[in-house]
Amino acid sequence: DGEWAEHILLTSGFSGVHVVQRSKSLHMRRKRYTDWTLKALHWQGPAQIPEPAIQRCPEAAQVRSGALTRRAIVVFIGNVSEPTAARVLIHSIRQRGSRTPIIVATTATFAQSGGELLWEFPDISVREWSQPGKWVDTARHAELNVFNMVDFDEVLFIDASVDMIALDNLDHMFADRVVGNSSSRMLAAPDWGRWATTPSEKLNSGVLIVRPSAELFQCMLQVLTSMQKPQWSSLESESQGFLRLFFGGKAVVLPFLYNTENRIEKYIWHLWFKQKHITLLRFDGAMPHETWSTPRFLREFRTESVKEALAKAGKDYDQDDTFNTLSAVWKQSFYTLANFSDIMTIFGLFHDRMSFDVLRRRANDQSQPKNMDVMALTNALDPNPFVPNGVSAQRGISDRLVFEGLMATSRLPWYDKPWIGFTTEAESEELREGATVDWVKADRAIGLSGNNGRIILFWYGLFAGDYWEMMEMHHKGMQLAFSAVLRQMGISSQMMIMPRNSVWPFGHNIMLPTDVLREFVVFAETFMNLFTMTYSRTCPFDTPFPLQGATSKGCIGYATERIIHVWAVLAKINLKYVVDNPQLRYVPACNAEVVHCRKPW
Repeated sequence: DGEWAEHILLTSGFSGVHVVQRSKSLHMRRKRYTDWTLKALHWQGPAQIPEPAIQRCPEAAQVRSGALTRRAIVVFIGNVSEPTAARVLIHSIRQRGSRTPIIVATTATFAQSGGELLWEFPDISVREWSQPGKWVDTARHAELNVFNMVDFDEVLFIDASVDMIALDNLDHMFADRVVGNSSSRMLAAPDWGRWATTPSEKLNSGVLIVRPSAELFQCMLQVLTSMQKPQWSSLESESQGFLRLFFGGKAVVLPFLYNTENRIEKYIWHLWFKQKHITLLRFDGAMPHETWSTPRFLREFRTESVKEALAKAGKDYDQDDTFNTLSAVWKQSFYTLANFSDIMTIFGLFHDRMSFDVLRRRANDQSQPKNMDVMALTNALDPNPFVPNGVSAQRGISDRLVFEGLMATSRLPWYDKPWIGFTTEAESEELREGATVDWVKADRAIGLSGNNGRIILFWYGLFAGDYWEMMEMHHKGMQLAFSAVLRQMGISSQMMIMPRNSVWPFGHNIMLPTDVLREFVVFAETFMNLFTMTYSRTCPFDTPFPLQGATSKGCIGYATERIIHVWAVLAKINLKYVVDNPQLRYVPACNAEVVHCRKPW
């Protein structure tokens, strides 16, 4: 009816107080929304959904009178990719002030994920749900168990199969006027976004308010097990289609702000003026925890066939520039959860005001974690170097910029964090080539390796089928030059065998344990001293530009950037490429030069 439609469209739910604007007022203030609003007030249910199956059990369909005081928030994990989504969701719920007990429900297959969450969030509880009915080919029907949680009067169910984040206190949802006035066993929000727009009354099962009942649950199982497979497939697979069939369109009574799809911003822009009052933001079309590349990079390097397949499946939204705006909200919550700033500082190495300004803009980027500092690399002949925060390293040779920074930070007496990282202003230009950290992968790698791990994380590098073949193409003579120096350090040529089909980092985009950095600096300093003594007259390998000697601009820089690869193999360091889609970086490089293609073992 009109009052309900007005509520679902225009209720903000902000701070538990509903701000309702009637259609007449909306017409006066926002004339361009008038036609859309009038259409939305007259719902037309989809013709293919028959009479709600809940009518088979009328006695269980209505909530008995009495106060609903036993409440819980249930976060459901149904597949292996969901622990990260669930982590951020639970973290955001607590950040927004909810005091309602949180229960993580999972299936036996993914019970380990529930255990991991319990370790991270000790105040939650975990339940294992079985597969109801005969449809054992998918775990998604397990979420129907929420209707059998009879130890609670009212449950807010959230499916963590996609990234979702709480932007307001979820406890307010239980106090909603529509929720309080309804005697229905289930309440849902409309599935508005890319696939369904106003005035569709299709429900989205990602967020539900459920009043559990053992009788209702048994009725649902009877309907589920009595359905024929063709009848089931003709509606929609998994539990969302079943809930649409069972409850019908009248269950869609929650404001869309309680389950807002991110793509509403693009596809139903008329609704987007209420975005400040969103309670739960749901991502579709692409997941923030899976997509870290820039939209520009994805548009440029994805093949046309991949773009067409993703567009057909509705999974190409990460190519749209608007995707970054809302994904940054999710990522900021993830960063505070991961607490990167306590673990490490990433030093941005700069040498003048211009490069400092580039790094400062990156440090203020909302899509990046707040753990970046800057280090000035100054020239000894400059009487007034630009050092805004007093952290600096003196450059002895012009092109040893990165290595000088690594040496200086390895000796900082006040730096006591277990990890450390490095970048330069050049990374802003390298974004076009995919130089972006997948922070979920980085978080997992840091957690698994600990503070004493033998690992270097990087996000900008080159693939090589054969390492020395690649070096011979880019720097002819480097293998022989390195061999000569390393022999003086007691390292034979046989120890310089490099793994095949690997990605190798550029030395200015890395994160590593601080102790590993110090170990590398000791090795590299010894190597570079012997290198400059051995090749004092001429650079022993080819470079993109003509050079005069080993100490000339470029030669030392290329040597220090490559020696970290050899040292990592010698020291048994795991080089981990933490980007969201390595294949997308591999293909252009392989197409450009065969040396960057895979070789048979």
